[in-house]
Amino acid sequence: MVSIDDRPEAAADHGIPGSWAGELVVGKGSKSATATPMERHSRFLIMLGLPDGKKGDGLADILINRSMTCWR
Repeated sequence: MVSIDDRPEAAADHGIPGSWAGELVVGKGSKSATATPMERHSRFLIMLGLPDGKKGDGLADILINRSMTCWR
């Protein structure tokens, strides 16, 4: 595993448009979850509800479907 402190210097540069970061917010008792991808330069944020919770397959499906509808 690599520490976040050891990431490349370019990863800390928010001046380059098109770089995205994301978090997974999990509710009390892991009964709900939300994905929050954010474009790092503009800080444009998308909040995506995850009806299947924090399962990887469900998260991937939501992100893929959203990217197909938003950026055509």
